Amino acid sequence: MTKESIPNYSQDYIESCFYVWYRDRDKHKLIIEEDLPESETGNKPNYATGRTWRDKYGWIERADALDAEVAVKL
Repeated sequence: MTKESIPNYSQDYIESCFYVWYRDRDKHKLIIEEDLPESETGNKPNYATGRTWRDKYGWIERADALDAEVAVKL
């Protein structure tokens, strides 16, 4: 695969993937392709890309912070 054939995802799309992962994280710890909407260019990230985003963008920590906010409000 050449660099030109690797899809480029917008930050808005990556953010929407976070919320899909956050919603479904009790079912599975990583992004499952089938659960994601298509990007603006009609692509979906693969498992490895989802795992990279989870780690690079601190999704686990963000999820913990969101859960803590909910707990405080309850």
